[in-house]
Amino acid sequence: SSIAPEGSWGKAIVEHMPLVGLFVFIPLAYWCRSPAIFGLGAIAAMTSFLANLLRFQGWAIELAIALPPALFWAYRDRLWQFGRWRHLTSVLEGRFRAIARRLAVLFLSAVLYVFSFNIWHYLKLGNLDFDRWQSLRAFIVDIAIVGALTLLGWLQLRSPGDSTGGSPETQDRFQQWRAVNSPTVAALILLVGTLLFWHLHVAPIPLFGTISMNIMLFLFSISLVRDGLAAGVRRTFWGGTLLLSLSIVSRMLEYNTGLLLKSFVFVLCGVGAIVAGLAFEQTLKKSKPLSIPPSSQEEAP
Repeated sequence: SSIAPEGSWGKAIVEHMPLVGLFVFIPLAYWCRSPAIFGLGAIAAMTSFLANLLRFQGWAIELAIALPPALFWAYRDRLWQFGRWRHLTSVLEGRFRAIARRLAVLFLSAVLYVFSFNIWHYLKLGNLDFDRWQSLRAFIVDIAIVGALTLLGWLQLRSPGDSTGGSPETQDRFQQWRAVNSPTVAALILLVGTLLFWHLHVAPIPLFGTISMNIMLFLFSISLVRDGLAAGVRRTFWGGTLLLSLSIVSRMLEYNTGLLLKSFVFVLCGVGAIVAGLAFEQTLKKSKPLSIPPSSQEEAP
């Protein structure tokens, strides 16, 4: 017998796990004041949403790639500030938002890295049988709710009163030095979604898609390094350095290059990362990073 027979509550929970993660685990995280529960709930919602949409033979891959990072980058504690939850969200103001933005950056980094490989030739729309079409229709509810929350979050980004620490003018000034900011993330998500949609539904663009993803991956990693240096945040700096080194090494392994050149690139990446890291640590010791509000520094990816 099946663990989750047809029409059972277990089957419904499995099929709508993104909504369970959003509306069960995240409120539970506020109730328990636990960043760990929030992170696990967000990861469960993100991965289940991605897995559910990838089952449909490429027919909804653009939404699977675009909605999770867009939702978590625009996440606001204000979404849960109603009734008895208002006090709990005010106590945890900014902490869960910082976790959500880090997850958005990690997801976007993984997407850019995966699609920077020459795999676009294998991206094709498959044929869906009747059962999968029915499943896709049932999953439209999840897509609509996640899309509505994402749109609401991005609309709140433009709200002048929605700032975390400091006046709106102060927050705008501190946002200017960041390379990885809301316009940058929005542009990357839109470009990735547009490229995938064009490749699958309009005309194949394997070469252009691969080159575009590599360019975006390079610029995104450089932006993370730059923000880490400007804010003095080790996590951001080393994350960008690792992403940049990984992309260079991956290109050398993917394409048919000479053994001597590969060895030279490996050594160069290693030495470059060590030198950059030592210089970064010395800079932190000798000078103070850019003066920013503590809440803004917590939100650094």
